[in-house]
Amino acid sequence: MKHFFTLLAVLICSSSFSQVDDAELAKETIKTFFDGFHKQDSTIIKSVTREDMTLRSISANKEGTQMLSPATSLAAFMKSIVSIPKTATFEEKILDYQIAVDGAMALAW
Repeated sequence: MKHFFTLLAVLICSSSFSQVDDAELAKETIKTFFDGFHKQDSTIIKSVTREDMTLRSISANKEGTQMLSPATSLAAFMKSIVSIPKTATFEEKILDYQIAVDGAMALAW
């Protein structure tokens, strides 16, 4: 019975380390995406996205009402990013990550 609890503890720890590695991988993917975004480099962005992805944004209108944007395709997103004038400066800063991993899916917010 003692060996069973030791094995159980090892399996739980192994599972936790795997989740941490997966969460770090998700975090690195997000960092790579925003690196490409800031550099306006479609090759970098495409390295961490799927061709069939869609992008949605939440913003507030003049009255302060929250609005969900229509879905944007990867191609449309890339076109908008590369069309930003080189003289414009912009930076999305992510100050904190909360990542949940469930199998092959990771949710980050």
